[in-house]
Order: sequence, then C-alpha cells, then structure tokens
Amino acid sequence: MGLSDCIQFIYLGISIASLVYICKIYTLTSNDLFDTKLENPGTYFVSSVQTFSKMDKQCKCGEEIVNDFCTEEQILSGCVDIYSNQNLDKQKFLRFLLEESQCKSYETQIKAGDKKLNEVFKLNISGIHEMATGLIALVVISFAVLALILFLSCGAMCGTLCCGESAMLILVPCIPVMIIVGFGSGITNLVLFIILCVRYYGGDTGAYVEFLECKNVNRAKFNEKFKDIEQLKSDFTVFMVLHIIYLVLNFCSSGSSSQKKE
Repeated sequence: MGLSDCIQFIYLGISIASLVYICKIYTLTSNDLFDTKLENPGTYFVSSVQTFSKMDKQCKCGEEIVNDFCTEEQILSGCVDIYSNQNLDKQKFLRFLLEESQCKSYETQIKAGDKKLNEVFKLNISGIHEMATGLIALVVISFAVLALILFLSCGAMCGTLCCGESAMLILVPCIPVMIIVGFGSGITNLVLFIILCVRYYGGDTGAYVEFLECKNVNRAKFNEKFKDIEQLKSDFTVFMVLHIIYLVLNFCSSGSSSQKKE
C-alpha cells in the first residue's frame, strides 16, 4: 500500500468520524435549552456557609502539618496539600477557572430570576445549529452528485457493449460537474467550518462549563436539565480536531490526485 493509498484510507476514516460528530452537534443544538427561566433559581446554588472547615484541608511541610492550604511560597519549598477527610470532594479545592467576581456576577443574574439563561450565557445555539445543518447538507449533496456520476459511469460502461466507445460520451458533461463539486464543496466546507467555529467560540459555552466549577454552584442540579451543554463542549472539541485533520488530508489528497494526473 503506497503513501497515497494510506492517506486515502485515513481520509475516509476521519471523514466518517467528523460526520458523526457534526451530526451529534446538530442534535445537541436542535433546541436551545437555555431559552427558559429557572424555577426556584436559588436551589441551583448552595449556601456559602456550606464550606469545608480548615481541619479538612492541611498543608504538610516535612513533619509539620498546618491546618490550611499551602501558600505559594510553601509549595515552592516542597510543602504539599493533604486532606484529613479522605471522602472529601477534592475538586472543591481546585482553583476556579473563572474569577470569583465573574462567578458572583453570573450567580446574581441567575438568582434574580428575571432573565432567561440564554440572556446570561449567550451560547449562539441557533447559529451553531445552522452551520451544522449546512455542513451536513453539503455532505448529502456531494454524495448525491457523486452517486449520480457513478451511476452514469456504470451506464456508459454497459452501453459500450452495444454502442461502442461512443457511449462514453455521456460522461463528458459530468467532467465540469465533478470539478465544481470537488472544488466548490471543499471551499464551501472550509467557509462553513470557519463560521461555525466563530459562532461557537464567540459564545459562552466554555464560560458556562467553567461556571459550574464556581464554589456556590450546585453542579448536579444544573446537570439535571443542562447536561447537553457540557456534552456540546466536549463533542465540539473532538469535531474541531477531526475536521481540521480532514481539511488537511483533503488538501493532501487533492494534491496527490493532481500529481497522478500529471
């Protein structure tokens, strides 16, 4: 198997995987889950008094143990954080990805109850869904055109048995169509992908997922209704990586085909 065949094989696998994930994104964005106001928004947060005591977190410096987190200076000198309660959720003590002021701002807006969640977190769900629809439609159209050309090719080959090589002339009009589909679909795919990324990263999906790590947030309560948002972030990351590889391999595949023709 030559290098070109390997590229084509990998290209096919990446294409299928990319299509699977864009379909997942399409499904996850079919409805804007945040187009709603929360009932009893206070239940989505825990009381600030429900914090862990300093006895649950300790700093060990050699043989000495202090009942508090290690300072940066202590960590640099070799001290480590330890937990007296082994069942403690250690994620509670991780540094929050959002600044505390941002956490408080989101919490205040949600607790007020006068805004829909998509006014607090602008996820651009409809825009993402539109681009996902466009990418899927592009695949379907390209596949339909190529299937039609394949069908005509088979018909022309069968026609040569009774009509000679003149039957192959039926494929002549297909040549510009193949060029347009090949070149046009590639450019359109790239444009739609760029717009999709701009709309996704221009939204607050990442900020919402980071918000769930804020200290007063009842993550389990949010996930009861909005777990698909975290899934969207995960699936989009995988899709983006796959699709970038797909575009690179598509370019390599096109270049390889051009060299063969020469």
